[in-house]
Parts: sequence; C-alpha cells; structure tokens
Amino acid sequence: MKTRYTPLVKIKKNLFDTSERRLAEANVRRQEAQRNLEAVLLELHQTAQLSGGTMAQLLQQRELLSITRQRIKVLRLHLIRAESEVAQATILLQTHLQTYEKFKYLEARELEALMLRARRNEQKELDARAIDAYIYRKAHT
Repeated sequence: MKTRYTPLVKIKKNLFDTSERRLAEANVRRQEAQRNLEAVLLELHQTAQLSGGTMAQLLQQRELLSITRQRIKVLRLHLIRAESEVAQATILLQTHLQTYEKFKYLEARELEALMLRARRNEQKELDARAIDAYIYRKAHT
C-alpha cells in the first residue's frame, strides 16, 4: 500500500545510500593516505639508517632526507583532510539516517492506520450482511 510518505521514504533512502557510499569512499581515501604516510615513514627510517660514504653521498643522503620529510608533511596534511572528510561524511550519514528512519516510522504509522480503517470497514460490512441475512431469515420463516 502506498501512503503519502512512500515517495519521501524512497528519496530519503536514496540520500542515505548516497551518504553511505560517500562515507565508504572517504574511508578508502583515509586508509590510502594512512598507507602512503606509513610507507614514506618507513622509507625515512631506512634512509636515515644509511651513513658513511663520500661527501657527495652524504649531501645526497641529506637532500633525500629533506625531500622525504617534506613528503611526510604533505602526506600528513592529506591524512588530516581525509579524516576530516570521514568525520563530515559520518555526520551527514547520521543525519540522513535519522530523517530516513523518521519518515519510515511515519509511513509505518500511516499504514497501520489505513489497515485499521480497512479492518473496521470490513467488520461493518460483515455486520451489515449478517443483519441483512438475519432479517431475511426472520422474514422467510
């Protein structure tokens, strides 16, 4: 049975599903940023352990460490941004879930009312038929 809330429930369900997908995508981006940061931190650790060699090698190693540290700063910013996206997507998902559940509840209540009304009408019709049958039998006996 359709109610006046049925189209709204569909719309709210679509919004909720979209929010779920966005949260999943944000989580994937956050995990990717975390993995990238961990890989560069490991690279920094491995690079920092190397020591010795000629002056040119030491300068090259120092420059490589500097570049790696810059990459770490950038990747940390990416991670912070990704975590912010996850937080925003979570809030949006919760909001859409609440509105979806609210309209779903309203639809269920209206369906209950319609079913109750239909049962009452059916009961009235059955009572009317029973009375008609009783009157008919009373008249013919």
